[in-house]
Amino acid sequence: MITTLFRFQKVLIGLFFLLLVLCGWRILHLEFEHVHHDFIPSGNTEFEFLEQFTTEIEEDDIGLFVAIDHQKSIFDTAFLHKFDAFTQACSQIPHLASTNSITTLTDFVKGPFGFIETPFIHPNDPGKFSKDSLRLSRDSRVLGSFVSDDFQALTVIMKTVPGATQPQADEVVAALDSILQVFDFPKVHIAGKVNMQSTFVRIAKQEVIFYLVLFSALIMLMLGIFYRTVWGVIIPLIAVNGGFLFFLGYLQVTGQKLDIMSTMFPTLMLIFGMADIIHLQTKFIDLMEEGLDRFAAMRIALQEIGLALFLTSLTTAIGFATLLTSQIRAIKFFGLNAAMGVLIAYLCVVLFASMGLMLFNKKQMSRVRAQYQFWERLLERVYYTNQRKQWHILAIALATLGVALFGISRISTNSFLAGDFPRKSELRSDYYFFEQKFNGSRSLEIAVMPKQDLRATDPIILGQIDQLERYLIDSIGLRATYSPTTLYKSLNKAYSNGKLSAYTLPKNPETLERYRKQIDKIRNFQEQRVMNDSGTMARITGQIPDLGSNGIAAQNAQIQQWMESNLNLELVDYRFTGISLLIDRNNSYTIRSLGFGLLLAIFIVGILFAFIFRDIKMVLVSLVPNVLPLLISGGAMGFLGIELKAVTSVIFTVSFGIAVDDTIHFLTRFKLERKKGLDVDTALRNTFQISGKAIMLTTFILLLGFLSLIFSDFSGTYYIGLLVSVTLVSAMIADLYLIPQLIYWINPGSRKTIAAPHEGQSEAVQ
Repeated sequence: MITTLFRFQKVLIGLFFLLLVLCGWRILHLEFEHVHHDFIPSGNTEFEFLEQFTTEIEEDDIGLFVAIDHQKSIFDTAFLHKFDAFTQACSQIPHLASTNSITTLTDFVKGPFGFIETPFIHPNDPGKFSKDSLRLSRDSRVLGSFVSDDFQALTVIMKTVPGATQPQADEVVAALDSILQVFDFPKVHIAGKVNMQSTFVRIAKQEVIFYLVLFSALIMLMLGIFYRTVWGVIIPLIAVNGGFLFFLGYLQVTGQKLDIMSTMFPTLMLIFGMADIIHLQTKFIDLMEEGLDRFAAMRIALQEIGLALFLTSLTTAIGFATLLTSQIRAIKFFGLNAAMGVLIAYLCVVLFASMGLMLFNKKQMSRVRAQYQFWERLLERVYYTNQRKQWHILAIALATLGVALFGISRISTNSFLAGDFPRKSELRSDYYFFEQKFNGSRSLEIAVMPKQDLRATDPIILGQIDQLERYLIDSIGLRATYSPTTLYKSLNKAYSNGKLSAYTLPKNPETLERYRKQIDKIRNFQEQRVMNDSGTMARITGQIPDLGSNGIAAQNAQIQQWMESNLNLELVDYRFTGISLLIDRNNSYTIRSLGFGLLLAIFIVGILFAFIFRDIKMVLVSLVPNVLPLLISGGAMGFLGIELKAVTSVIFTVSFGIAVDDTIHFLTRFKLERKKGLDVDTALRNTFQISGKAIMLTTFILLLGFLSLIFSDFSGTYYIGLLVSVTLVSAMIADLYLIPQLIYWINPGSRKTIAAPHEGQSEAVQ
């Protein structure tokens, strides 16, 4: 196999560059998108119900909210005229189903010849501002929705067409930005899924490019320090960047699109490829240092390192592939694509980088000799510490375990919707603006399903809905609710000369029947569908503050308990629903999915180790040093207050797949040394000298790569970078200190007593 590769060296190099050109062309057609539903578990009854519910009744996340903060009273003629002109301009934006603001909304009063429309505010008549202000302050339908509580901000509420695509969302946001530039309001705040989608995609595009450039620069710097030759830098750089281009080409060919999880791909692809090539290149140079020619050195390097590289790539891919068990589409496809990326990086190193390295001799690849003496002294000291400080190592490991378990007990699953927003974007500040100035940034959605062939418009069902709404307003604190009763209350107010006190549900069934016949003749000012055409499904909705997933769960439990005690559940079913609720319930699902995925990864890797070593004790030796770093990462998560949710849940399976790589390099080298007939102690000592340097170098490179993710605006990416870095460092320490202790433990009497090496002195490697 290796001889065949050598025979087709030039062909493989030519094929590599041909594929680069083809992939580069396909990448030009690669698209970005952010689909909110991709981060919600599918395949469960709640998700299926929401899909059915929003198919029959308007979706709950198609609103686009633009708040203009005047920073003083809105009762300013010039401001109101400018705001009204802005509203009219927004109504011309494509892909919008409706556009409303306080200057375009009208109320209704029943006159002798029909309904009379009356404005909520009179921009052309300042003399009515006092009366308008008093009226708005008492009208919960508009206060907190269209007008801020302090009367200093107004909102334009737009609704996009259902199922708006990413290009349509981008077009809406671009048109809105152009309009805002024309009107040049001092303070503008925007909320809604459409704006969030476009912002996420824009930042994701920027970060993919940023990390590709950043890590390429880091690679050049590190390789320059390690090898100090031009070709020692260029060959690895071309190989790993080529692997990333192949990966992007694979995504485009398979019809996939990049999303916010994709911001990690440049770092992941480059560090996986770099870790592989560092092991191969280091061994290749070491063998040439011993006097072997290029072809002999590469043949032995591939024979001795190739299996370890394959196993490390396989275990890392397994770690990612276990994410396929997730019901969250974004996590599932991230795991699949990351696993494919690992294998692509491996193939690039074995098939192409190895061929490129053989084009140059030792002097062209590395000019550093003193470096070897440094590593020999450092690794000799690590070996000595393992020999003489076994009880210190054990005590530190146990203490670290105790602290980690305590930290894990502090992990929180109480997440807030804003927690997923880019850390430095205006989305966060806009979100909190709506939280403070208006009714809140979160929707409370309750589905209403009449039983016994009843309809939502039947008087008995309307009475049940009204009873629940009054409880939500009086006891839960909702400012306003919208449901089928809203239509009837609005008509009752219109028939009562517009008195706000008449905004109630009539008790008389005949009056309700009369109003029902009027409903189709009048457009409700909210233009919001509150029930399906048949009346078999209805919605109660209102805006609430974001109390966090735990707070919302407690509030929903309180509402549920009240409904069971006060409503006739034989007449109607009530069910909490909505995108926000499903995001909250991700937490409990995430914990179950995390445990299953992690156990599956450990089980598969354990089977792999059992096949390699044919010794159950060696399986234990291989797994213990990799489980401890996961616990340390979990402890760090608890101490740092990082929430466990969908995005951060991938940390543990990813960490395990990556951390086990160095263990494989260490133990496969140990196995090779033992096959030479060496005793345990000498085999360990040689393993430190041969594999220890590559383990430290690759950990350093991986660490720099993952630490670079802390520059991400996405909190999930930031935390993954931080916590995987913690795992990498602790995994390297565990490999260098725990594995030797476990090997000594399963081989009693193999430990030799040696004298400590003198400073600056290195003992010969046996």
